[in-house]
Amino acid sequence: MVINWVLLAVLGFDSLRATFTPAADVLSLAFGSWGSKMISSIIMISSLGAMNGTMLTGSRVYAELGKDYQALRWLGSWNSARRAPISALAAQAIVIVFMILAVGTQVGKNLIDQALGLVFLDPIPWDKYFGGFDTLVAASAPIFWMFFLLTGIAIFVLRFKEPNIERPFRIPFYPMPALAFCGMCVYMLYSSVAYAQTLALFACLPLTFGFPLFLLEKYLRKGAD
Repeated sequence: MVINWVLLAVLGFDSLRATFTPAADVLSLAFGSWGSKMISSIIMISSLGAMNGTMLTGSRVYAELGKDYQALRWLGSWNSARRAPISALAAQAIVIVFMILAVGTQVGKNLIDQALGLVFLDPIPWDKYFGGFDTLVAASAPIFWMFFLLTGIAIFVLRFKEPNIERPFRIPFYPMPALAFCGMCVYMLYSSVAYAQTLALFACLPLTFGFPLFLLEKYLRKGAD
């Protein structure tokens, strides 16, 4: 809140809305070009650290799924020498590269527009989403907020189905915080869908692979029984 207040106070509403580098602009006004370079370097290092952490933790989540589900068993293999889930890391990298090529290259954009045309939908207005990482954020935001909402709803479902289960942590002033969280998620889900529109269908593509995997897992478990 304090950082947002400083940015708004120094740059003003219109300038803050127009800039892509608000922190660098503020430091540039206060300390000149070296201030802008300093904060840009700090943000870059922080972003690289976040990417590294997300990559490593995400792959380990997939590896654990591989231990629990036979259809994803190949994700659970570990390289004993490197002590890392190489298969999960490779699968994660393939999906990431696919998404980058799909929205970051003209060939990928054309293929997506052609696919939308096959189902009688208008081409995506790519210029609206600024390209690159911003496009991926706009595409994936509806999925992000949908799963946040499902997580919030799961709290109420668990309270209803398992009222007597041991809970090491209880939500203070329940159910108000959970209701507020779900309400925020509903609003953000609506806003992200309204902004992304047909672009949100691109992010739904990975979800479509979940259904055949579910059927395969069900078949494998039935065969094991």
